[in-house]
Amino acid sequence: MEPRPEDGPPMAPAVAHLVTRGFIEIRSLTTDLSRRAENDVAAPADPGVVARIRTIAEVCHSLSSVLAEEDATERERKARWALAYRWAASSAESREWIMAVLGADIAELLDRERHVID
Repeated sequence: MEPRPEDGPPMAPAVAHLVTRGFIEIRSLTTDLSRRAENDVAAPADPGVVARIRTIAEVCHSLSSVLAEEDATERERKARWALAYRWAASSAESREWIMAVLGADIAELLDRERHVID
């Protein structure tokens, strides 16, 4: 049974916040990489920074399209499904980032939402 949008907190604002924070963090990380490259052309990119960018991109890449939905009820339904799916399919690193952005309580909520994607 698919949950109604009024079951639990709204997910569309959470998706918007996650995508916004993701873009800001990626931009910040790539700016740091660019500055390092300008100062020392031979300096390799920090693998940790590159991995962090990939993690954030993995989480956010499919979520932004949810926000384009004009109908609020449909946007909320799609946001709930997309976030539940992303949580279920994410690596431990991705889940840590999601919790860092949305708060630790999101883990329990998204685990309960698992039926949305089944």
